[in-house]
Amino acid sequence: MAKAYIRPGGLVWLPYAFYNSTAMVGFTELAYEPESLDNYWIYHFFIDHRYQRQGYGKEALHLFLQFIRDHHPQCRVLQLTVHPENEYAQHLYTDSGFQPTGAVLSSEAVYQLSLNS
Repeated sequence: MAKAYIRPGGLVWLPYAFYNSTAMVGFTELAYEPESLDNYWIYHFFIDHRYQRQGYGKEALHLFLQFIRDHHPQCRVLQLTVHPENEYAQHLYTDSGFQPTGAVLSSEAVYQLSLNS
């Protein structure tokens, strides 16, 4: 959450939590360059281990993507990185339309999603 105040890379960092009733089940951050069309990133997307493999990740990602479409209509390309051994996350992201770009950032594969207007 400190990134929201420090703003590494000059990006705006916005933290979001995912809840089921009053239980926090996950967390993510949207980082973006204001006025940009393609410098939008999802960072730290995770679901607490107690709630994994119950559909929360898929639902949270779906809701978050819709939130980005609704509140950041200028965003045309959304990116994220995935640890090479995290096959569950790789499937989650590709099932949601993200595609690997072939680029690597901090030892993690970069995936991107093109958002339609």
